[in-house]
Amino acid sequence: MARNKRTRATLPSSGAPDGRPAGRPAVVARDTAAPLASVRAATSSRGWGASLLDRSTWIVALTTVLLVPLIVTASTYNSYRLPKEMFVRGAGIAIAALALIRWLLFGWSPRWRPDHKWFFVALVVGWSIVTALTASNRVLALESIAWIGGCAILFLALDAGLPGRWWSLIYTVLCAAAFNALYCMLSVLGWAGERGLYEGRAHGFLGNPDDQGSYLSFAAVGAVALCLATPRRRALHMALAALIVAALFATQTIGAVAAFFASMFVLTMIAAGRRAIPVGVILVVVGGLVVVTYQPLQSRIKRWLVASRSGHIDDILSNRGAGILAGWEMFKEHPVVGVGPANYRYEFYDYKLRVEEQHRTLMLASTRAGQFGDAHNDHVQTLAQTGLPGYALLIAASIIVAARSFRRGEAGVEGRFARLASLPLVTAFLVSAMPQFPMELAGPMTALIAVLVPCVMQHGKTA
Repeated sequence: MARNKRTRATLPSSGAPDGRPAGRPAVVARDTAAPLASVRAATSSRGWGASLLDRSTWIVALTTVLLVPLIVTASTYNSYRLPKEMFVRGAGIAIAALALIRWLLFGWSPRWRPDHKWFFVALVVGWSIVTALTASNRVLALESIAWIGGCAILFLALDAGLPGRWWSLIYTVLCAAAFNALYCMLSVLGWAGERGLYEGRAHGFLGNPDDQGSYLSFAAVGAVALCLATPRRRALHMALAALIVAALFATQTIGAVAAFFASMFVLTMIAAGRRAIPVGVILVVVGGLVVVTYQPLQSRIKRWLVASRSGHIDDILSNRGAGILAGWEMFKEHPVVGVGPANYRYEFYDYKLRVEEQHRTLMLASTRAGQFGDAHNDHVQTLAQTGLPGYALLIAASIIVAARSFRRGEAGVEGRFARLASLPLVTAFLVSAMPQFPMELAGPMTALIAVLVPCVMQHGKTA
């Protein structure tokens, strides 16, 4: 009987309205409610903090894409290129710091999706460090790792934050390009004074017509691909593309114009599908008409013909003979690891004397007294500074990006844009990198990265 009494004593009291025993059990229920609410509040606070850091990382990356092509300082030394490069470096440090804080306080972000692209970026940075450690001027080489790392971090930040923000990135890069293009056109028309022109060529906010040409050629690929990828706001997109292309011609940069035409030929072949052959014939005819009518190109062709007859190699290479040939000699002497990042300018003079002995006409060059800080050819400079493995990484990256254009069944705006823009963007880069060095310049590189990221992302629904 005592045992039965103890059992009944533990049963709920019939007088409790909710079926619970009165007294002590009710006190226990009230005591557990407060910690549960605290846990929920803490979880909500942690989620808000993590989301804020993720958004901040994206904002810094997007701001970099927008502002770098527009930044100009009042400094008396390199007021166009240097502040742009320093902004990319600073943005890389800021993004890395935000990501580290996010990881330490809140753990791994769901937006961080390491895949083959992230591994490839790590491989590029790793090989750059190896070549920097073997360079004759290690201080200069290791200092350049900040630039390489800044570009790599910008790419990863845009890649991680892009899902759901595709239109934001596209319009940001096109907006910056439109501002530059508008300044170029106003300068040519005489409505912006003489500051935007150099020897009659427009340079916009990049300060050099060749820099501006490379930058606009990459942005033009994105603008034209967007026009073909979606009928939404097509009038706006066509107006942006026309403005950017017109400004590209205003720079009178032959290499950039050639890169644009090569990219448009490839893009048209992709878009034409089964009608590619007749469309290709039409494009060849149009290209021939441009060669005949575009005065800067006519002048350059005549100059090449005269130079080839006289044997003046510097004129054939557009006054870049010593720079390109010196870079080739650096590669021949250091084929595996090169001379190291940023060491081209450090090693140039010794190799310049060597190539002048091999090609005596270089001693008559108008640029002989000058110092080449870059080879004016990113293919040769990559070989010279990072060796054959470094150039192999560059070609491998080009193949990875270009492969997207050969996929079938791409759906949605994002998928169609990637298919249309991937191979043309690679074509524009490889062609413009022959007479120029866009990989060493912050303006062209931010545009290249910003258009490249949508080409390699795993596409879902467009937000």
